[in-house]
Amino acid sequence: MGVRTTIAIYADDRDAASTAANLAFLRIAELDQALSDWQVDSEVHHVDELAGRGPIPIGADLAFVLETSLGVAAASEGLFDPTIGPLVREWRAMRSTGVFVSSERLRTLRDLVGWRLVHLDVAKRTVELERAGMRLDFGGIGKGLAAQAALERLRELGFRRALVALAGDVAVGSAPPGQAGWTIAVPSVVDAKGEPAVLVVANAAVSTSGDAEQFIEIGGLRYAHIVDPRTGLGALDARTATVVSPRGELADALATAAALASDETTRALVERFPDTAAILVAHDGSRVVVDPKHSLVWREGGVQP
Repeated sequence: MGVRTTIAIYADDRDAASTAANLAFLRIAELDQALSDWQVDSEVHHVDELAGRGPIPIGADLAFVLETSLGVAAASEGLFDPTIGPLVREWRAMRSTGVFVSSERLRTLRDLVGWRLVHLDVAKRTVELERAGMRLDFGGIGKGLAAQAALERLRELGFRRALVALAGDVAVGSAPPGQAGWTIAVPSVVDAKGEPAVLVVANAAVSTSGDAEQFIEIGGLRYAHIVDPRTGLGALDARTATVVSPRGELADALATAAALASDETTRALVERFPDTAAILVAHDGSRVVVDPKHSLVWREGGVQP
């Protein structure tokens, strides 16, 4: 999926753990083959090519990620949208050239974006993209999904004390021996010495999204790599959002939406998903913690708040 991927396992048998890790990597590769918008032979590319031609059968992985994506899209009022593909492709080109396309071109592309234009039949396992030219994009959920799926493969193989990380998307199982949980850095929250805060989590997922590392300045304005469905451009002044949730795909998608949302919208969004919390950090370092059940365990500057 174009990012460094790490698997850590606590086990008594190194060879068995190595074999399990290889099988977990294969699970990630399966998802990449199904969901990639870069690979011309992926299942998503096939669905895109048939947009506007009625329902088509899809595999279990694509059906699952679509069902999850549409649920988060509805909850976030479209701030997370799996149909954002046409705008993402255009934004990649604009980032490369530093030149904006016309407003007319953006309007045309925005007409091809909208989660309500996706008709998913879970029982029949079919999907219809209503308009020709629509393109699915799972960049805001795919890495979290892959981390979760790989972790589940490890659990099936008997390895419950494990961690899977794809860049800023991490899924963890039971805590390491003698520990309360896995410690996951939150780079956007630092102390006076520049040391990042850490979250302590077990059987959960952590995802971070924002423009702290990936952004571009055009005309004196800072645009994130995350495309805002409301404008068709990279988000302006996107916050860095770190979300903790029971599952990787939810943490990833919710972090994508929270990076674009207001404090009020984020609070309402987080409250809709059980055992979920978020840390939101603005460019000036100010932050908002959304933790309805006070479930976050984190250490900042050596002190746990």
